[in-house]
Formats: sequence, structure tokens, C-alpha cells
Amino acid sequence: MVTFDIEADPLYPRVCAAGASLRRIERATEPDAEGRRSIWHQGKELTEITSWEDARGTLERQELLFMGYAVDYRSGQGLRTGAVKDGGNGAAMPGIDLIEFSAAPSQRIVELAARLLREAKRDYYTQHLLQHLNDALTTRFNRPQTQVYELRRWRQRLNRASQRIFSTKRRHNQIAVYVGAGVIAGAILTAAILAFTRR
Repeated sequence: MVTFDIEADPLYPRVCAAGASLRRIERATEPDAEGRRSIWHQGKELTEITSWEDARGTLERQELLFMGYAVDYRSGQGLRTGAVKDGGNGAAMPGIDLIEFSAAPSQRIVELAARLLREAKRDYYTQHLLQHLNDALTTRFNRPQTQVYELRRWRQRLNRASQRIFSTKRRHNQIAVYVGAGVIAGAILTAAILAFTRR
């Protein structure tokens, strides 16, 4: 078996920096008509993770793109790795059709991806993908990794945060309704006073 020293890899410092810059991008994360939604994280050097959840909140798929490499996780199918085909101009993220996936996961890509996610700000989505990368390193490449424990706890944190956000949005909507009603009531009262004083 070939041993791989990740810290000797020329991409190692860039991977660490890209991982440290990775953040969840707030955008419309409302479910589609089928109840699915996508969650997006982005970092330096065109690094991004896209995660797809079903209506129950179960992660169906995650795709990590970084520095010309890709990791694709699908529930029930596991991990696959690949590289951007020649012709990918590097100016934008490649479409899935521009990624050439290998027959078996690449140890180098899996190790670099795991390092990138260890540097990232932790949340349920980064930890979920890191767990699958660590599992692959442990089982497929005989490179035991620290396991991501308490993933359920990360999911509960995410649910609580989502509830707070939606609660805040509801409160802001209620305030807007009250303010709007107050403005209308004030306008009616002002019109009534003006009509009364003109008599």
C-alpha cells in the first residue's frame, strides 16, 4: 500500500487556507415543491460544498469542489472522487459534467478534502461530510481517523438555530403588520380630524 504524507503535498497550505475560509452562504433555502432544499458553503479558491436535503431533513447528497478536485457523497452509494476535466477554465465552478470521476476514490483527494473540512467552521453539513471522509480513510485506506461523534447533536443545534431564525422572521413580519396597521390607522385618524376641523 502506498503511504501518503498529506503535509508534504504542495496543495496542503492552500487547502488549509481554503478550509478556514469556508462559510455557509445564507440564501433562499426554502424547500422546493417536493420538499427538497439545497444548502451552500463557499470559501477561497472557488471552494464550495453543496448539500441536498429531502423533505425530512435527511442529507441525500453532498458535493465538495476544491482546487480542481471533487468529492461526491450520495446516501446509500458512498463517496466518489474526481478531477475537473481539461477544458474547465477555472473561472467558475465546474458543472458535474466537467468532472471526471475515478473508478475508486483517490486517497490523496479524500485526505485533502478531510483536511479542508477539519479547518472549516464546524456545522452539521461540514461535519456530516467529514464523517464520511474519515470513514473512507479508516476503512478503505487503513488510515484510522478521529471519528466525528455526536453528529445528531450538530443536527439538533441546526434545528434550534433554524427555529430561532424562523421565529425571528415571524416576529419581524408581525411587527411589520402592526406598524402597517398603525400607519393606516393614523392616516384614517388624521383624515377624520382634518375633515372634522374643516366643518
